[in-house]
Amino acid sequence: MEEPGVFELRIPTGLVLEVRSSPLPEGGFVSTYTDVTRRSLAEAAMQQRDAVVSALNRASSAILASNDWRAPVERMLATLGQVTGASRVYLARDYQAGDGQYKQEELFQWCLPGVSWFWDNPKLRSMTVKDDAFQDWRERRKRGVGWGTVS
Repeated sequence: MEEPGVFELRIPTGLVLEVRSSPLPEGGFVSTYTDVTRRSLAEAAMQQRDAVVSALNRASSAILASNDWRAPVERMLATLGQVTGASRVYLARDYQAGDGQYKQEELFQWCLPGVSWFWDNPKLRSMTVKDDAFQDWRERRKRGVGWGTVS
């Protein structure tokens, strides 16, 4: 008689099934299929969050220990891009210019190979954020609250 078994079956549609099989004394198997898609997605999100937190922790330690903080920041952006699956990660500074306009200046950027850099476009290096739709965004950023979340 064969041993009981458990494995996950991933369907191309995104469905994840847990398959449990138990042998019968007279031969054959009894199998149960349980939809564990939500659990699988939650586990993946937790792994991604842990990877992001770990990257930030390593980067902050490297920045504090370094005389030149630029290299650790660049490594941090690359790691964040890789663990989140992003094609571009950047660190920008928002400020209000002397003329009262809100500006965003990109300080650091990481891109996947083949993805064009914002810095290649001089209009985007220090761009004016003038759309009223960004007012809430500017207020949140002034308070240090990020726009997106990592779950």
